[in-house]
Amino acid sequence: MFVPVNAVAAVAEGETVLRPNLGRPGRSRTTRRAATACACLTVAGALGPLAGSAGAASTVVAGAPTPDGTGAWLVTATGAVSAVGAAPQLGGLGGVALDQPIVGIAATPSGRGYWLVASDGGVFAFGDARFAGSTGSMHLDRPIVGMASTPDGGGYWLVAGDGGVFSFGDARFEGSTGGVRLDAPVVGMAATHDGGGYWLLGADGGVFAFGSAPFGGSPAGTGPAVGIGAGPSGYEVVTATGALDRYAAGGFTASAVSGAPMPVGDLPGWHQTFADDFTGTALDPTLWGNPFAGEPGGDPAAWWDPSQVTVGGGLLTLSTTYTSGAPNGAHWVSGGISLRDSRAQAYGKYELRMRGDAAYGVADIAMLWPVSGWPPEIDFYEDGWSAAGTRTGTSATVHWDGANYTFQVRQGTIDFTHWHTVGVEWTPGSIVYTVDGAPWATVTTTSIATAGSPDAANAVPSSPMVLHLQSQALQGWAGSQTPGRSAMQVDWVVGYSPA
Repeated sequence: MFVPVNAVAAVAEGETVLRPNLGRPGRSRTTRRAATACACLTVAGALGPLAGSAGAASTVVAGAPTPDGTGAWLVTATGAVSAVGAAPQLGGLGGVALDQPIVGIAATPSGRGYWLVASDGGVFAFGDARFAGSTGSMHLDRPIVGMASTPDGGGYWLVAGDGGVFSFGDARFEGSTGGVRLDAPVVGMAATHDGGGYWLLGADGGVFAFGSAPFGGSPAGTGPAVGIGAGPSGYEVVTATGALDRYAAGGFTASAVSGAPMPVGDLPGWHQTFADDFTGTALDPTLWGNPFAGEPGGDPAAWWDPSQVTVGGGLLTLSTTYTSGAPNGAHWVSGGISLRDSRAQAYGKYELRMRGDAAYGVADIAMLWPVSGWPPEIDFYEDGWSAAGTRTGTSATVHWDGANYTFQVRQGTIDFTHWHTVGVEWTPGSIVYTVDGAPWATVTTTSIATAGSPDAANAVPSSPMVLHLQSQALQGWAGSQTPGRSAMQVDWVVGYSPA
């Protein structure tokens, strides 16, 4: 799993510092398998400055997700750690004089600790992370560039730029490229889920597999690679362009063009009911109904047409295009789709990885819609009201009762022309709206009643609904400032039911 770095909290400096001690190095045996893939991401080069900071010292150099995927830690070269989402703040090295910069971070299996590693191999443990050794006092032929932890948190591996691997604690040495002439330096490593092997990644995209780690291919020869992580059934490589390629034992599986892989499998409290990463050239008919056609209800300025729905290049694209005149006289045709009614459920969790072109007067929308009767309705992502040339912020609205009572919340700071993961968690009496895995608003029957809304006890829907995704020109908004064509792009969509 890779860590998104587009929603970063300000750094909170830690106070606890554990000085590195000399540990045993990995054995020098060298094994190379045909190659060109730890929930740890180490990148070659910087990812960008932390929010509220400035200068090279505040640049993010590595990140690690929490094991449950609800948060992440980002670390700078100075060792300052920022907790994102639900990740706890457990300390950092900000303000401590380091001999060499921090280059990597790995989380413990519990999600209550992490290790930082410096380029000299000094290891610093925080939370429930156990110090098991380091190369801090050794002479290294090449600097350390990354690390990975064992599944039980009882050990870890460090990897140097020449592919030399050093194992500590219960981490087993399975081989290295330390004695092999490489076309490009190693920039990172990732461990298998069983701890019986690992992959090393070269800056040219070459992947080297050791122990139980399967080799499924590589992006070697297609451009620089900057990070590697273990995937559901193999490994994932992120390239310098931001693309994320997935590999399994059988070979290449998909490319996440948004830079974030599609979640696969159940989450704590949630059972995954479907997942679609749009890798084909048409909608999956077992999931999606026919694209929308005709006039959207209550909006004569728009017209839906199946021609505006396309699948290709790993993306679903819902376009809005200016026309000389749709059948209803509208000047804008758009695309929209929905899950089949057979996929309807009462309560659930939905997420989609998406972005939208800046298009004044054109709304990109993700919502839950009833299979019979309206309302209710939950719009968990809806925009189109931004200033011309922007797509900043979103609104979320719940509709209920035959009188169409509504309760809306807004978020006005996120730039959705860039990739983000938007979502909703719908449970009895509660709706949680999320962006990039973190809640940005929570609405409950109690909060709606407190706001004075009528019939608040019935505000949170309880009847089955299905997911709708759509782009739509807005009556009274789309006009001379609206571009001739815009697109809402979706990399993947996942859905869950309560476990």
